[in-house]
Amino acid sequence: MNKEKEIKQAYSSIMALKGMDDFKSMIKRLQVFLCNKQKYNLGDISMPCYLMTVNRGGGITTMINALAKYLYVADAFEFCGIEKAFEFKLGYIPPDAYFSELMRLDNTFVEAAGYNRHFKGVVGINIDEWLGHTSEAHFTKFLETLAASTGLLTVFYIYNRKKEELKALESAISLRLRLEYVPLRFPRGEELVDYIDIGFMQTKGLYLSKEAKTLLCGTINEIAKGKHFNGFKTISTLADDILYHIFSQIGFKSNDVSAEILQGFSKESEYVRRLVSQKGSKKAIGFTSPQSKPVHAEGDRQ
Repeated sequence: MNKEKEIKQAYSSIMALKGMDDFKSMIKRLQVFLCNKQKYNLGDISMPCYLMTVNRGGGITTMINALAKYLYVADAFEFCGIEKAFEFKLGYIPPDAYFSELMRLDNTFVEAAGYNRHFKGVVGINIDEWLGHTSEAHFTKFLETLAASTGLLTVFYIYNRKKEELKALESAISLRLRLEYVPLRFPRGEELVDYIDIGFMQTKGLYLSKEAKTLLCGTINEIAKGKHFNGFKTISTLADDILYHIFSQIGFKSNDVSAEILQGFSKESEYVRRLVSQKGSKKAIGFTSPQSKPVHAEGDRQ
């Protein structure tokens, strides 16, 4: 595949993601910037770092990997390492304790880079534990360390959206790093139904009726209330269970999937009841689409 096709494919895969409208807008702006950077030889203008607010299970891993892949194939960023992108959770350390998180972060960079290399790429850093502590010396040291590092594109992300804490966080980061704020919207039930229909049903020659889609939308909205709802992973499991149910029916003939066939997966079903027996969303992490995997080096292109 030639370079132009690779770039187009990476861009199209991002535009095909369900929800994430603000992320897509960010990529569109980035595409324009990269074109103008090449056209006007703007080598001294770099990309900002990003601050994302996202629901748990709302797409951050997918976004980070998709961003890294797009920048990689577009030759927009110098990558070096075994991995092109990775994620890190910055744990909170009180002011009177040794800030061991910096050493742990540095070790993670070394692992991602590989032996005798300096990691260059995209790093997603969850900083939820630092909300309310952004004026402390440890957090300042963390930001200064990132500001002094070369070859990094940092994506800060949080699950908390308290306005006052978010404003303080934006201010703290902006004092040391150029910053763009990108809120990520959680995909709606209708969009996730389309994900099941197009990504699972139609690839097997099955087609959901209008009533079946309505039933599944209610099911997904109910499942999303569960404490352990895990984004695309949970939705993919639901799709696999539906496929197994359909193709294990004796005498199955029709390619049209009706709401009657899916009654065992309705929001009132025992199947859904098991999944939402514990409500709340404190544990679920990652909304990684099966098509979005960590971006690794190809050949010796470091």
